[in-house]
Amino acid sequence: MKKLKLIGGGVAVAFAILQFINPARTNPPVKNDFLAATAPPARLAALFRCACYDCHSYETKWPWYGHVAPISWGVVGDVNHARSRLALSSWPADNPVRAAGKLQAMGEEIRSGEMPLRKYTLLHPEAKLTTDQRGELADWLSSEAAKIKSPAGNSAASPPTPAEATTSLGRALFLKNCVHCHGADAHGDEGPDLHNLDWTDEQITTRIRNGKKGQMTAFAGKLSADQINELKNYLHTLK
Repeated sequence: MKKLKLIGGGVAVAFAILQFINPARTNPPVKNDFLAATAPPARLAALFRCACYDCHSYETKWPWYGHVAPISWGVVGDVNHARSRLALSSWPADNPVRAAGKLQAMGEEIRSGEMPLRKYTLLHPEAKLTTDQRGELADWLSSEAAKIKSPAGNSAASPPTPAEATTSLGRALFLKNCVHCHGADAHGDEGPDLHNLDWTDEQITTRIRNGKKGQMTAFAGKLSADQINELKNYLHTLK
C-alpha cells in the first residue's frame, strides 16, 4: 500500500511539472481571411468555418484539453501543422496562381473525405460533413479555381472595390459572430430575420455594441468600433 501511495504521488508530481512546459497556444492576427477574400455563399461559408477554421485559421477555439499536458502537445502540434499546410487567415488573394492551387487542393481533400480529419470530427461531431455537403463544397472550390485559371478569371482576381471590400469584411464578421442566432442566410433562427431592417445606423450600431438583456450578446468588448461599423454596413445590404 505504501509503495502504491509513493507511485501515485510520483505520478501526481510528474503531472504537475508537465503543466509548466505546456506549448504556446497562439492566434496570430488575421492577415487576409479566406471567407472575406472569396465570398462563398452563406451556407458554404458556415460549413467552412465549422469544419476548417479551428485548425486551419488564426481563430482557433482552443478546447479545455488543449491546456492540459501532455495532451496539449498533440493538440498544438496538430494545429501548427495544419496552419503550415493551409492558413485560411493568410489567404494569398494577391497571388491568383497560388490561390487557385490551394482552392483545387482543398476541394480534392474535402471530396475524398481526407478533410476534416476523422480524429477531429470524433471530438467535434458538429464539424462532420455529409456526402452532399462535401460535394457542394468541393464543386464550389473547383469552380472558383477554374475561374481564376481561365483568361476571363483575371477579372475575378482583381482587387475589390471599396464597397465590395466593406461588404466582404462585414459578411465575414457576421458569419463568425451571428450565424448561431440569425442563421447563415440571416433569415433568423433563435434570433430574428435581419433582412430589410428598418433601423437607423445609430440603432443598429447601438444594438450590436450593447446587445439586449436576455436576448442578444453585447459585442462592445469583442468587436472594435470599425468592425461594428463594417457589420452594420453589411446588414444594410440584406434585402
